[in-house]
Order: sequence, then C-alpha cells, then structure tokens
Amino acid sequence: EFMEFIKIRVEPPYYDMNAEENLAGMNYDDLKLTPKELYLPDVRSNVWPKSWKRFMVDWMYARGLVMLYPNLPEEMALATTMALPGEHVGASRKMNPRVAELAVSFDRETGMVLLPEYRDLSVLDIHNNPTTFKELVLSGTNFLKGVQASCLYCNDLLRVWAFDVNAIVN
Repeated sequence: EFMEFIKIRVEPPYYDMNAEENLAGMNYDDLKLTPKELYLPDVRSNVWPKSWKRFMVDWMYARGLVMLYPNLPEEMALATTMALPGEHVGASRKMNPRVAELAVSFDRETGMVLLPEYRDLSVLDIHNNPTTFKELVLSGTNFLKGVQASCLYCNDLLRVWAFDVNAIVN
C-alpha cells in the first residue's frame, strides 16, 4: 500500500522534483516542494528535500501508524546508522560518538531481543506528546478530511492515502 501511495505522492501536482534541484542557498521554509494543503501540522518533514522518509511520515501520520522506537538502557538500540558518506553525510564527517550501539540483550532460548509488552509501551504523537493509538487514528482521519476539503485535485492521492476511505467521506 505504501508503494501505491508513494508512486502518486512523488508526482505533480503533489510534489515538485524540479524544486529539489534549485536548493543552493535556499532556506528550507522557502522551498515549494509540496502544496500547502498537504502539509502535516507543524512538522519539519514537510520541507525535507531528497528524502523518501518525508513520504513515510506523511503516510504514517494520515493512517495513525506508529514506529516502534524503544528507549533501551545505556542508549542501546535495535538499529543504528552507519553514517556513510552520501547525500546527507559528507565524506569528511566523523562518526558521531552519540550514535547508539546495537542492543545485545537477548533471550537465550529464543534469540529474541528482550522488550516490554507492546501494550505497555508509551505512545507519542508526531510532536512527541503522550497520546493513544485511537487518538492517532482520529488525528490522521481529521487531517485527511482537511486535505479533502481544501484540495480539490487530491482525490487520486486520497484514495491510496486513506486507511479507510469511508472515514474521510462520511
């Protein structure tokens, strides 16, 4: 489903790839990559150029989805960045000493990482405020209703973006 969404989301009129090529000296807030009707509320990813993750944020927000990002002891993590040279990391950049080490706490019998029960984890919204799964779905649905009301040319996008198309129509 995400692939259906992104195929439409990266095309005009929903995204302007050409605007990415004129970035030199521009302030991110001045970028015109996406119509304002599609902006998530008060989120920096609205103006991230050259990033597939901005579309994942759009997708997840509108559907009320969450990302499991456990806060493990001693700044351990389930994944880490390699910080290899590329688009966002320069060739001369040194490894950040604050990059998390990979978790090594495993259950000996199953080989699985030991984590709390899913239902016991805290849920935070896109602005890092405590919330519930139900509130996330409601926020996403309300966001899509706003897009539907303000963007008369967005029906194709809404059809693949909405978790439940009937929820935004009714």
